Amino acid sequence: MHRWLLASALTVLTAAGVVAWLSRNNTSNISRRFNWSPDYGEKSVHPFGNQALFRLLDEYFPNRSLTTISQDLELALPLFSDEPAIYFFIGHRPYYDSASTAHLLAFVEAGNTAFLCSEHIPFDLMFYLYHEECPRVPWSNYSTLPTDTLRLSVKNEALSRECAVYFAEQNRPVQYNWSYISNEYFCSLLPKTPLGYANDSLVNFARFPYGKGAFYLFTTPLALTNFHLLRPEVQRYVEGVLAYMPEGNIYWDIKYREPEEVQRLRHHGRRPPSEHPIKYILQQPPLAWAWYLTLSLAALYVLFRSKRRQRVIPIWPRKENHSFEYVDAIAKMHFLQRNYRYLCVQMMHSFLLQTRERFGIALPGNIQMQQHIPNEFLRKLSEVSGVPIGDIRVIFSNYAAILVYKPTEQSVIAFRSNIQRFWDLVEKQRLEKHRS
Repeated sequence: MHRWLLASALTVLTAAGVVAWLSRNNTSNISRRFNWSPDYGEKSVHPFGNQALFRLLDEYFPNRSLTTISQDLELALPLFSDEPAIYFFIGHRPYYDSASTAHLLAFVEAGNTAFLCSEHIPFDLMFYLYHEECPRVPWSNYSTLPTDTLRLSVKNEALSRECAVYFAEQNRPVQYNWSYISNEYFCSLLPKTPLGYANDSLVNFARFPYGKGAFYLFTTPLALTNFHLLRPEVQRYVEGVLAYMPEGNIYWDIKYREPEEVQRLRHHGRRPPSEHPIKYILQQPPLAWAWYLTLSLAALYVLFRSKRRQRVIPIWPRKENHSFEYVDAIAKMHFLQRNYRYLCVQMMHSFLLQTRERFGIALPGNIQMQQHIPNEFLRKLSEVSGVPIGDIRVIFSNYAAILVYKPTEQSVIAFRSNIQRFWDLVEKQRLEKHRS
């Protein structure tokens, strides 16, 4: 009794603790219903997703298409078309391999445009875009500025757009490492051109010509996410950035936004760890509450109901019937000793016993001493069994021959076949009556 009272008290206290913890964290859970880490997904409605930008580009050029690239660039990005096309990438960094890098370079060299919005740029790509260097300035990588807020501007003779962007966690600005292109990579000897600035002096948007086309490098992809595109001043700034894109069909890259190992997992139909269902459940407050409550109840059940309430009932082994094995062993012994007559007599006794139990017909006298069976017995057995009288007469004729002459192996097999045929015909008659 005391044990059950203690268990009930612990259950109530645990449930009360869970409810109190959930109530205390209600406000923070509501603020965490969004994923505040940048994912740049074209279908993502989270603050740093790109659903708004994807819809904007879909309607940006009338009578032009927006195509998502989910396979190798060599297969999805056409090198030559009737009019120039635009390759658009947005993410932390593009994870190109050597084949995709070569194809992208050939795509731009043919007169098309590549718009790369990323915080990092592959060195293998910049090896070709910056092969002509400014004096004593080899390419290393984008530089970074740690701060919470960044002022962006696009300035030229035709337009001037400015805005402020910041990185946030749960809608609160926090410090972030913003990327930019160092000014030392631009000199009068090279055709590389700065198009936009961060904090008035740091280049975050530039044009790198290549062949007949050009690469546009934009180092602040967070400015193009849902969180900032809701603000009118950022919308005007993004319009100024996109104004540099020539009109044409747009190819939005979603394949090379992920590292090679993640691409390999997707290629084999497997889910990356970052997309595990548990992660999604914990990001949604109602689902998270249900998940934690389920775990708590399961732990309570294991704690208080793990012991059985009665002894384990022993399993009694089922008794086995060895009669058929014994009969089979005796029959094999007589067959090996060539005692064929004895086997035939036993088969006839079994046959008459079954006919008597099933049809109620018995043959009087000792069957072993009878070589001539009365016709009346044969006629009655034929009527009740439905087997032709000729087939029944064959059984007794073969048996009479076995009693008179020395039986052989073939005669035993034939006698056994006659009896088996009788029962097959009986079963056939039964099935026909059942169907009718």
